[in-house]
Amino acid sequence: LTDAMKTLEATSASIFGRTGVKPEPRVRFGKIVSGIIEEAAEAEMVLPGAKGRHVPDAAIGSTPGRIT
Repeated sequence: LTDAMKTLEATSASIFGRTGVKPEPRVRFGKIVSGIIEEAAEAEMVLPGAKGRHVPDAAIGSTPGRIT
């Protein structure tokens, strides 16, 4: 968990460092889609990662594609 959080914070800083946007990176375990939806209830924006294993998933990712 510590390594994942460090990687996420570093990646967020490299992406948003010059924009003035201050993301609050979070790492969660459990049911992915419901966890993202719970976090989104309190957030202005949610940027889920995508790591597709199949051709249709490569464009938007299977998890982001299931969030409604």
